[in-house]
Amino acid sequence: MLDLTTLRARLRAWLSDSTGLALSDGLLDEAALQALDAINRAGATGYSVQGLGEAPITTLPAALEILLVHGAGALAAEGAAVAAERLLEPDGQRTTVLVAWGRAQYGRFQIALAELRARQMQSGLEPPYAAWGEAPDV
Repeated sequence: MLDLTTLRARLRAWLSDSTGLALSDGLLDEAALQALDAINRAGATGYSVQGLGEAPITTLPAALEILLVHGAGALAAEGAAVAAERLLEPDGQRTTVLVAWGRAQYGRFQIALAELRARQMQSGLEPPYAAWGEAPDV
């Protein structure tokens, strides 16, 4: 089962930061929260990961773990690159490459979210507009 410690380890492995010196826990946690929020919005769900945002249990299905890792990794890489860019010369190639990689990964994450949303809409028991029927008329 995925928890915050395991999620951080998977992110560090994917981002080649096994020592934890390049990416802070705070950056990884925030990136994971944002990616999980995007997954929840795309699928109209309320998944959680134990320890992330004080969640007591993990409800994220195992099939979506890799999507969370990829989304959080893309956000963390881009965040780290933006922070590093402030410290380095604006023309620093390594930073530019990292920003481009992070943006490409985030683009892939967005495509996967769209696919998740489409699957949810096709397989849902209610039509996607059903929630609007509950809202009072203005």
